[in-house]
Amino acid sequence: MAYVKHLFLGIFSLVVLGGGTNLLVDPFDIFGTPRIDRINTHKSIGVERLSKPLQAVARKPATVILGTSRCLHGIDPKDVPGGHAYNLSIPGALADELTALARHVAQATTAKRLVLCLNLVSFSDTRGLRDGFYDDVLGPWGLLRSLPRTVFSYAALKRSRNTLRDSLRGRSDSYRTDGFRPFRPRDGQNGTMTTPLDSFLSPGGAYRNFSGFQAKLADFPSLFRYLRAAGLEVIVVVPPIHALQLEAIAAAGLWPLFEDWKRGLAAICAQIKTPCWDFAGYSPVSTEALRKPPENFGDTSHFLPHVGRMMLNRVLGAAGEPAFGTELSPSSIEQRIAVVRTARDAYRRDHPDDVEIVRASAAQYGLK
Repeated sequence: MAYVKHLFLGIFSLVVLGGGTNLLVDPFDIFGTPRIDRINTHKSIGVERLSKPLQAVARKPATVILGTSRCLHGIDPKDVPGGHAYNLSIPGALADELTALARHVAQATTAKRLVLCLNLVSFSDTRGLRDGFYDDVLGPWGLLRSLPRTVFSYAALKRSRNTLRDSLRGRSDSYRTDGFRPFRPRDGQNGTMTTPLDSFLSPGGAYRNFSGFQAKLADFPSLFRYLRAAGLEVIVVVPPIHALQLEAIAAAGLWPLFEDWKRGLAAICAQIKTPCWDFAGYSPVSTEALRKPPENFGDTSHFLPHVGRMMLNRVLGAAGEPAFGTELSPSSIEQRIAVVRTARDAYRRDHPDDVEIVRASAAQYGLK
């Protein structure tokens, strides 16, 4: 019996020691443990779908930005008027994930405003929650339910080890404490401005086998009603992409779907009285030529923070560039679609060499 008692005491001591280490180091950056130079200054947060929802609760924001990597890299919480903003955007987030995370914002955070960034590719009817989406950490008791993973697990202990190692080496965080992540081409790899074109157009890419969006979009009226009832101000944004990314949508045969998705989104937002702004068009911001280093985009899929600042100025009512962004409604959507088509024709005429890059990429993967 003494052996069993000592065994359990030993196991208990190891669990307490490991948990204490994880609380002290706080690798997921969720407990507010003071940062100590060369000890825990570089956090190893691991999977964003686990750590960022918990951070959104811990930061006590007034405004939350939610979307995919486009708004993760492009909308800086420091540019939100009044401050106290957190960027909950997740790379590659799908419609089901955005719905769950938006409900989490309403249920578990202090936010009063949600800037919801939506992209067509998130709405593929054939794609649901990604592997590794931790829905058990969402909601009011998510932090408590997360403790087996964030404190009392070997995986958390490895994260603490990585935090200690990288802090000792003086590495800087890839994420800021407000959830923002500065853009790096393909996370530090040798990406180029046009790198995303191949990833979207190649077999298995987001623009391939895209059957429709109706089933996913049909979930959003109930979501917007729920958020509104919870007292959350919601602003829907279709973020900008470079004109070549728009050309890739057309090359994949998705342009009619893209327009219909905007029509559906405008109708839903009008029904629930939710502002909806469209920045995904051919504007002076998005049509910069590739012959010179780009000023507004890191690559064709990701705009830079000064563009995000312009977006915030428009959607939050501050002075902004009037030619950039249009508020959608059932009465304005057809005019917006016509304006984008006209600007598309002008872009193709004025930038034939750039457009040829998309056509060559599409032809390489069997698209006409």
